[in-house]
Parts: sequence; C-alpha cells; structure tokens
Amino acid sequence: MNNAEHLAELLESLKKTTGIISTLAEKGGIDSAVVYFTVDKNLNLYFFTRANSAKSKNIMQNSLISFVTYSEELMQTFQLRGDASAIEDPSEQAVAFEALLKIANKQSNGNPPIAQMMQSEITVFKVIPLWARFSNFGVSNDSNKIEELKVAEFLGEQL
Repeated sequence: MNNAEHLAELLESLKKTTGIISTLAEKGGIDSAVVYFTVDKNLNLYFFTRANSAKSKNIMQNSLISFVTYSEELMQTFQLRGDASAIEDPSEQAVAFEALLKIANKQSNGNPPIAQMMQSEITVFKVIPLWARFSNFGVSNDSNKIEELKVAEFLGEQL
C-alpha cells in the first residue's frame, strides 16, 4: 500500500462526507463552502457544485484549492491542497456524480439541494492532491499524531 492509499484509508476512517473547500476569489479574497465529497484510493477528491457558483467560477480562474474535514469526537482532521478541474469525461463524471448524490441523499434525508437542480447546472470536480495531512490528536503517542504527504510523493518521486 502506498502513502496516498494509506491516507485515503485514514480519511475514510473519519466517516465524514462533508468538508470545507476554499478557493481564491477573483478579486483577491478567499471563499469557503461546505461540500459533499468522496475520495478514491489515490486520494483524488471529488465534489460537485452549481456550474455558476462562486466555487466553480473561482476554480476556473485559479485551480488551486484547500480542503479540510474533521471529527470532533475522534479529535482527527484531514487537510488537503490540490489542483481542481471540472471532469469532462461523461463516464467518469457519471460515476463521481452518482457516488456524491448517494452521499448527499443519505445526509439530507433524501432531498439535498443538489437533487433539486438539473444535472446540466452541476459541475463535478476532481481535485488532484498536491499535499495532504491527517492529524490524530486523540492519541497520546506524538509519533502517531500527524501523517503528511507532499507533492513529490503524489508524483511518485523520491524526497
């Protein structure tokens, strides 16, 4: 198992399906919003939003994003910085959209805002990680508190 797969498993152990995406706004600010998300075994993060949302517009101008989710009960956090892009491949988009819609339906008792929109109004994004950190402050052993991956590890390079 590589480090990205290990971090993906740690993220899955949080059992969280929502997180906060932060994007750089056009005029120099930072916009943040809660999104439903899923990750694959390579730690690629997927989320969807309205095609005309601030998130979507910001990503089209600057693809770098920041993401965080946490478990207050477990005292664990997951942070990621990455490069986001709209998924253009219809089959990849459909797979990601269905997984995200299932999460959204489960979390919102079957009527999430995204289900009230036409699919043509929705953009599904894939975020390729450049850096990620899983922090576990619920353990007493300092050596197990933080696990971090850097861009070189994602690209398969030696650090």
